[in-house]
Amino acid sequence: MNSRHLCQLIAVRIAALTAVIVGFSLAQAFAAPTEAKAVAVKGNVKSGPPAAPVLPQVQQGSNIHVGHAVNTAEVSELLMSPFQGSAVRVLEKSSVILQEADLQKSGEKVIGRKAVLELKKGTGQVIVDPRQKTDIKITTPQCVAAARGTVYQTAVVDKETTVTIVLRGEVVVTCEDSKGRHETVVKAGMKLTTRKKRGEGGKEVLGPNEPGPGDCVSILEPATKAELAGLADLENIFGGPTTAAFPFPTDIQIPIEELLNPKDISGGPVVASPEQP
Repeated sequence: MNSRHLCQLIAVRIAALTAVIVGFSLAQAFAAPTEAKAVAVKGNVKSGPPAAPVLPQVQQGSNIHVGHAVNTAEVSELLMSPFQGSAVRVLEKSSVILQEADLQKSGEKVIGRKAVLELKKGTGQVIVDPRQKTDIKITTPQCVAAARGTVYQTAVVDKETTVTIVLRGEVVVTCEDSKGRHETVVKAGMKLTTRKKRGEGGKEVLGPNEPGPGDCVSILEPATKAELAGLADLENIFGGPTTAAFPFPTDIQIPIEELLNPKDISGGPVVASPEQP
């Protein structure tokens, strides 16, 4: 056998061995689709296929299916958990679609978790256990906010604007336009306003150095105490950052007013009055 044939034989055997290894790895590591659980419901919250003429009411303990929309009315909220170690709070007058929810597995072992939510309007808040390998993204018409191990909020303010506020950890906000991909790291205590200028009547009147229609504009600045307070409230639900583990509620019958009131979490008196600050 000459050296040329020997090299070809070796190459074929290496390719075959590589295919076996890759096939074995794919068989061992895979994504198992899951669903979000409605931990607590306040007011009028509905979920179902986005194109459905009428969406059914969400009850505590209901499953939120992948591909389904969640709509919250005025003075209504949903607290849902796509998987252990994470939760999403959908605030009033919001619309969000659960685009993806997967458990990354190797055999029977969970090695990662991934969820993607498309925020059409309103506000979504996210809390993720930093010890879990979890990837939760919120997409909006302007950008994508991605985080691992953090507490943050993303809000669609209007047709052009998304605001992301971070209480703990870091969030990478990505905006794409004709000039490329723009990433901004938003750290704890900061707020990022992301805009895509659309113009009026299909035209944009530009000044010197101003971005054109469709271009990304990002403004990073400190968040106010009031803006961070709502996120601190979400963190208090799950015991705060100093506990050994986030004690995500297992009793789905607890009213959301109790879950979202830090006084109740700390063992203080329950105040049922809606006027209570």
